[in-house]
Amino acid sequence: GVVLGHLQEGFAKSGRQRENFEITGGGFVATGATDEEVAKVVEWVRYRIAFYGSTPSYWPVLEHHGHGDLGRKLNAMTKAGEWDKIAAEVSDDVVELFAAIGRYDELPQKIEARFGGAVDHVYASMSSDVRPDVPPDVIAEVQAIPSAFTGFDTA
Repeated sequence: GVVLGHLQEGFAKSGRQRENFEITGGGFVATGATDEEVAKVVEWVRYRIAFYGSTPSYWPVLEHHGHGDLGRKLNAMTKAGEWDKIAAEVSDDVVELFAAIGRYDELPQKIEARFGGAVDHVYASMSSDVRPDVPPDVIAEVQAIPSAFTGFDTA
């Protein structure tokens, strides 16, 4: 919402059209063939969110979502060496703010719900410990999610 609002302002001021700009974005994707596989990746995401959230440069994002206190708490915990406890501070609701979560059969809908309309291409962070083997038909469904980008204005 925040970035898109600024982009819309810029498009209006410049007379340019959104469909001529390709917007890429990133986020976490927690997926697998089974609910158990997804749950393992969710825990990997939870720790990553805690790690990033402990860093002051990420606090504006947490503040925007009403979780500024979480960032400050995580920062204090890391300074106290409590790295093994930080993930437990990140609720499921916070994980869902930053990740598309679902089994392969749910993944296209989850990615569209989480990132659709905001970006034309998603660069997803996935666990290197639990490497998902996303089936080609699921990847094709994700690639078919509609995007606003139609092509660059070369005039």
